[in-house]
Amino acid sequence: MVMTTNKLRDRNLTRQELETLINFNEEDSTADIFTYNGKWQKRIEGMGFKPLKINDCDGREYRLPKNLIAMPRLKRQLSDETKAALTKRMKELAAKRVS
Repeated sequence: MVMTTNKLRDRNLTRQELETLINFNEEDSTADIFTYNGKWQKRIEGMGFKPLKINDCDGREYRLPKNLIAMPRLKRQLSDETKAALTKRMKELAAKRVS
């Protein structure tokens, strides 16, 4: 059962209260995720996982394999020289495909 946005407004949850929590430990092979975020819910359910619980504000709890949780990574910083070299390389590859 999915609650509507109006239900969320009725509960007066602040944006700070609309949280996503990821919990796992070193012993278990699963991770527990609780989220109010629709994008997270859609992504997890699109992977075939069903919510274990749905609260009255549409917060959902899931359990999935821990190996699906990725460590955050910093965006790769490229120097101007590297960007120029990659651009040149991609143009050369594109030219080869056209000819």
